[in-house]
Amino acid sequence: MKNPTDRPESGLPPRSWGLAALAFLCGALVYAGTLPHNFAGADREVILANRFVQEGASTLPEILTTGEIEGYSGWKETPSKGYRPLALVTFALEQSLLDGSPRARHLLNLLLYGMLTGLLFLLFEGWLGRGSALFAGAGALLFAVHPVHVEAVAALFSRGHLLALTFLAGTLFVLQGGGANRGAARLAGAAALFLLALLSHEVAVSFLLVLPAVLIFFDKWDRSPTVKVTGLLALVALVWLAGHVQVVGFPGLQPGDNLASHPLRDASTSEALASRFSYLGRSLGMLVAPITLVSDYSTNHLSVETWGQAYPWIGLVALSGLLVAMMAGFRRGAPWSVSLLWVLAPFVVTSGFFAPVGTTMAERFLFVSSAGACLLAATVLRTCHNAERPGLRTGAWGVTVLLIALFATQTFLRLSDWQDDNTLYSADVVTAPGSIRIQEGYGRVQYSIGRRITDPDARTEFLDRAVAAFEKARDIDPKYVPAWMGLGSALLAEEENEAAAEAFARVLELDPTSLPAALNRAAALFRAKKMPQATEAFLQATSIDPKSVNAWHNLGVVYQNTGRLDDAIAAHQKALELDPKRFDVLFDLGSTYFRLRKLKEARDTFRKAVDLQPGNPGALNGMGAVLHMLGDYTSAIQIYEQSLRANANQPDVLMNISKAYRKLGDETKEKEFAEKSKELKEKLDAAK
Repeated sequence: MKNPTDRPESGLPPRSWGLAALAFLCGALVYAGTLPHNFAGADREVILANRFVQEGASTLPEILTTGEIEGYSGWKETPSKGYRPLALVTFALEQSLLDGSPRARHLLNLLLYGMLTGLLFLLFEGWLGRGSALFAGAGALLFAVHPVHVEAVAALFSRGHLLALTFLAGTLFVLQGGGANRGAARLAGAAALFLLALLSHEVAVSFLLVLPAVLIFFDKWDRSPTVKVTGLLALVALVWLAGHVQVVGFPGLQPGDNLASHPLRDASTSEALASRFSYLGRSLGMLVAPITLVSDYSTNHLSVETWGQAYPWIGLVALSGLLVAMMAGFRRGAPWSVSLLWVLAPFVVTSGFFAPVGTTMAERFLFVSSAGACLLAATVLRTCHNAERPGLRTGAWGVTVLLIALFATQTFLRLSDWQDDNTLYSADVVTAPGSIRIQEGYGRVQYSIGRRITDPDARTEFLDRAVAAFEKARDIDPKYVPAWMGLGSALLAEEENEAAAEAFARVLELDPTSLPAALNRAAALFRAKKMPQATEAFLQATSIDPKSVNAWHNLGVVYQNTGRLDDAIAAHQKALELDPKRFDVLFDLGSTYFRLRKLKEARDTFRKAVDLQPGNPGALNGMGAVLHMLGDYTSAIQIYEQSLRANANQPDVLMNISKAYRKLGDETKEKEFAEKSKELKEKLDAAK
């Protein structure tokens, strides 16, 4: 009988490449359903609102020298940025080459996933030895259908994890079987691939723990060359770390001041440790039984736990047991111990024990570990298959087939949730109603849909759901700015202006530098007809950002509405100093000049507005009215007629033409246009 712990022969049979191609197809086909999917989850911050990505390949130098989402307009300059430029590089290239199509982006993800599945098959078979294609195929198929991979593959913003594991697998593949043939090209290729993995996600650094065990136990390397190659890759990691520190600081996110970015903010040291062990135990459990999946595991979907609860002890016992088993396996020379190390090593980076990672746990954090779990499954399956007990062999294959079927079912069901933001958050708010980020995300999506709907009843229904979701997020953490911001926006859309102003005021208490909150608060007060408070609020906005065109312009509008026309002119002029080509500012400034009977200034201002938008009826009417007042009736008529060509349904303009002809003494034209004005007005009234 073959000893399952014997080291396999090196090299791959030719048919392995055909089977690897089949594994590639399996991995890709599992996610073929994502091709029609839109953007979802954090794609908004990482891709859609990231100027580096949206400007395409021209921004690659900036991407390589800045933090992960520094190009996102809503991101504030803080130390809490990751350095993972490679995924952003691919997004920017897609933007330039493929116009940023979500289908093209999803296609690349599924191709990467298929390639990764094929690579893992080749690695597994090479390590398990000749005649192990069936076991390697089972391990690769388990990987292909594992439900915890949905977030890493279907969610575009998680591409860094997908790239990292693909490049790590490439590194191992380049080194595989190279114990007796270590050329410079092979080592250079491994170093380059490892660097690309590190630039994809910092979880790759954990492979410095896995690599020596893989080379010694699976690839039969001697200790000396193993140490040298590991040292080479460690040197690559040091180069990466130096670049990371130079760009964004030492790896590890800085804790935020809200429960979404720092779930254990209010926990004691003992509670934080207990919670971390609990979350680690749950994560390990998800590798075996991923029963429920959600896009975010923030407060309060997972709460702060104490040592008086069961889960922390379960996590501690599970981790301790696996570590003891792994060390015992190493002493016996058992290859499965390497698989256990592969499962556990990534948690050094993702568990939060050594550096805060911005969340309690996440399915994407399990992506690298799951490959080790699938290798472990293939190793155990081979051992059971080669055992002398037929019942054990049958049982092992039965469990494997059952797991593949259950995993595939769960994966296909979960894939449908990732179609877009609405399907994702609508599903997850049911599964994880206590998650602050899911409640805020669900509210944001319902608000966005409600804003686009014209049917008043449906609009109210969506906005009410948005308000309720934002209130739940706010109640979980009263200091969570996005919840207050979303609540204010939803209330403003429902014309609950005073309540909206209070919500935005709360944002400003938490973040006095928030220009959007200041502008929205001022707008809410303006709509509530509280003009003194609105004036003060817009002045606050100008003090927050003296270069905000919107703040100065809207301040001018408030001054117009309160009769402070000279102050309005000064505010509009300040806005135009910042942006001379703002049509709306020019129009309002021209209107203010007209009200003050500063006709030459009004004429010149409206002319600039018309130059910017030659077919705009409002600007043309303003220009015509000024010329009319200046006594240039012929020119006024010509401008009015241009306005009518842009929009024929303007009875008032027809009447203005009639009045201009009266001034010119042309009674026929006067009566003609007066009659046209009357007929058009009657027609429009009847249509209403």
